[in-house]
Amino acid sequence: MKRFTSILMIFILMFTFMSTTSVMALAADGNVEAQPGASDDMGSLLSELKVAIKELLLEIINFIKSDETYKNIATAILAILAILLLPLILGVVVIVFVAIVAMESFVGAMVKIVEIILALIPSLI
Repeated sequence: MKRFTSILMIFILMFTFMSTTSVMALAADGNVEAQPGASDDMGSLLSELKVAIKELLLEIINFIKSDETYKNIATAILAILAILLLPLILGVVVIVFVAIVAMESFVGAMVKIVEIILALIPSLI
């Protein structure tokens, strides 16, 4: 279990790094006017992700509460594992949301720095 959790955290960190790198590359294009649209897209993506996660959690909870779940031994074991892993799943979801918010604020700061630099370059020349 410890190995699975560490592998999952490595995947989350890699996904966070890859997402941040791609957004920073988008900000480095010099097309500053396109950035507010990217922020709106990130907001809509976050809301879609939140809806999808809520639906997944409701399906897991309904699966656990269903009487038909416990008719088969394998599904009963699966339900017990779902009960035990539900806090872990919720923790990973919270970590992912915090990472996405941190990425968005970091990229916003980077875009502001690029805007300031681009505004200063003509005055230096």
